Amino acid sequence: MKTITDIIKNGCCIFTMITLLFYSVGGIISGSEQEFIPSLKFIWLFFVFSLLLAAANIILKSKKINTAAKLAIHFAASAAVYFVTVVVCGGYINNGAQTVIALSLFLVLYLIFAVVYLIATRKRCEPKKYEKMFK
Repeated sequence: MKTITDIIKNGCCIFTMITLLFYSVGGIISGSEQEFIPSLKFIWLFFVFSLLLAAANIILKSKKINTAAKLAIHFAASAAVYFVTVVVCGGYINNGAQTVIALSLFLVLYLIFAVVYLIATRKRCEPKKYEKMFK
């Protein structure tokens, strides 16, 4: 039950950040026409994507898998979720240029967040205290 609650909480946080980002950028770009502000369809797609991404984030908390494997598995899961929810269900699949732009945007954002994750979770080596070997 705690895992489901965590997925919903994290998904809602991700959803809020995505929605604010897209509305802000859409408002700045479109001006008075409002053509780049997300529609209700995209808001629901953002929500589904956010919940599924939060579920994929459970992979990053695993203690049994090394960091490189965690990131590779998480990337594959996140890319699949993004492709299905945003590219296919969003209708970008019909236009090759839009598909490439959408996937490139995902790749760049994923790389940024992966670097932040790696910096935040790196293990620092503590210097060992010197112990006398000879008395």
